[in-house]
Amino acid sequence: MNTPHTYPMIAKTMAELEDVLAEELIGIGAENVEIGTRMVSFTGDKALMYKANIHCRTALRILKPILTFKAENADEVYEEVKKLNWDEYLSLDKTFAVDSVVYSHIFTHSK
Repeated sequence: MNTPHTYPMIAKTMAELEDVLAEELIGIGAENVEIGTRMVSFTGDKALMYKANIHCRTALRILKPILTFKAENADEVYEEVKKLNWDEYLSLDKTFAVDSVVYSHIFTHSK
């Protein structure tokens, strides 16, 4: 369950290490831990996000999603991304990176 101070996160990992990472996350207090392909989703607060970055040996990175949606084609991706209020996250003089998780026969090149 998410409270006002907790939010969903994703810990990315290498193939075959998902179970180990899930145990690491549970060990530091993560809730709603679910294993996926090369990732483990969980919920927690900001302190847990820091703990996960420091203590999870099998995590490649910890992501805090700002937008989640399903799209059937490239146009739907652009439409959903345009709906986000980007001013909440960055100003015109800043840059950012996009880290996407894509699994689809429609989108064959996700980099």
